[in-house]
Amino acid sequence: MALAEELARHANLDLTVQSISERFGQPLTPRSHPDFTLVRDLPPPATERRGSNTVALRGWTAAERSIRRGRLVRRGHFDLLHLHTYNPITDWAAIPLLRRRTPIVVQSVHNVRPHDSVFPYRLETQLLGHGYRASSALVVAHDHLKRQLVEEFNVEPNRVATIPFPITLPVRPPGQARRTTRGRVTFLFFGTLRSNKGLPVLIEAIRDLDRQSGHASRIDFVVAGRGDPDLELAVRAAADELGNLTAEIGYVTNQRRQELYDQAHCVLLPYTSISAQSGVLYDAYSQRLPVIASKVGPIGETVREHRSGWVVKPNDRRALVDAILIASRSPLEMSDAADRGAAVAEHRTPRRTAEMLFDLYHRLLNPRVRCNHRSDLRQ
Repeated sequence: MALAEELARHANLDLTVQSISERFGQPLTPRSHPDFTLVRDLPPPATERRGSNTVALRGWTAAERSIRRGRLVRRGHFDLLHLHTYNPITDWAAIPLLRRRTPIVVQSVHNVRPHDSVFPYRLETQLLGHGYRASSALVVAHDHLKRQLVEEFNVEPNRVATIPFPITLPVRPPGQARRTTRGRVTFLFFGTLRSNKGLPVLIEAIRDLDRQSGHASRIDFVVAGRGDPDLELAVRAAADELGNLTAEIGYVTNQRRQELYDQAHCVLLPYTSISAQSGVLYDAYSQRLPVIASKVGPIGETVREHRSGWVVKPNDRRALVDAILIASRSPLEMSDAADRGAAVAEHRTPRRTAEMLFDLYHRLLNPRVRCNHRSDLRQ
């Protein structure tokens, strides 16, 4: 929503935003906006519907979204369509159809490959590539993802624009950042619980530290979020067993999310695999918190580039334990890493992202139409 607001302010756009209607059963607000047309009629993600047949529910949700999107496009007569979510079940076929009505289709690719595959790898590659190549332009958050699109899906490099995520949380001032003292140090794992996020490795690392005395005995862990039912059970069981782990399983409100960041000294991102950029990483930047991240996908490259924390080998419990111990014993290094991340966050504003997107739109539309064109942005 913040990105749409900045786009509407930035240029003379007749802008329509189509978005989901609810999250975790709660209607989303606002229902309208003074600066653009807001259409909240898309169903929430399939994982939030808690159906018994996950694959069938994902297919039904994808089809429902595609139908409602197509209906709006047929009514709108848009000059440019920007899809902010690529659905691998439908969009390989939907994008060519959309281009019959809207010549320019920009596709943001958050997950070059989906977290949970529906199709066999070879078929998935074919379907994803078909949809990616059918788009007028692709937008990714990091050059690592651009390279993946070019190398794995034969996308032309000049059709991929790297535009980092906007950071919408206010950047915490230096004086409000929580600094480590000789007291307890808290490490936070926050977000959707998925199989690729390294939770089993993290639990084993926490178990190792729970057995240790000395400095390790002053380290606490919080795992907060919801997702895979088996992982939820595993986290709850580990929290019952281990004295240094607190589990908060369930939907986390924005207020509670802020409280968790307020109580943390460092954020953990022990991914085992990922073909996307992490939103939690940039949350940590805005909250002036250092991170410990795995060397996978764009996450490890980002942390090393910004020097915003420690990078460890994925699936390596010992390496994760060592990084946690090093960070907990290094308050000055944690503080410096947190400040470097916050400096990045200060330049990743919605306004800056909107400017970069508008420049892309302008290049795609000219000389087809003048700048006072009609556009459709999807959240």
